[in-house]
Amino acid sequence: EYRKYRRNYRNHKYKTNVQFNLSTKMSGYIRDALNGEKAGRHWEVFVGYTILDLKDHIKSLFTEGMTWEKVLNGQIHLDHILPVKLFAYNSSEEMQFKACWALKNLQPLWETDNIKKGDLLPDGRRATFLTKEEKLEYLRSLGYSF
Repeated sequence: EYRKYRRNYRNHKYKTNVQFNLSTKMSGYIRDALNGEKAGRHWEVFVGYTILDLKDHIKSLFTEGMTWEKVLNGQIHLDHILPVKLFAYNSSEEMQFKACWALKNLQPLWETDNIKKGDLLPDGRRATFLTKEEKLEYLRSLGYSF
């Protein structure tokens, strides 16, 4: 009975509380990015910014028609401008992890646009099909110095 209550409570909170929704998403994303090696630590520890920083950043990038309600109902996704697949890292301490999860690499994007985009780079190539060397070369051409 209690577990059902907690599940319903969390589901309701996820659908109605922007900070809880974003934080839950980021926690899962970071856990996946680190292959489950989060060790119970909060996602904010790994990325160097807070949920309020993330919320402010995302809101500052809203385009016409974007609202928090649409984020809550899944019409707007949290997108990586440069796809996660472009970066290679084994731990949260690596510079490529930091660059991948930096606020400047995150944006709100309509669900349909995000699904279409996938791992497409701004130059039209797919990150999945690049070699490690090509990925590094591309990142360096953008000013990264890994």
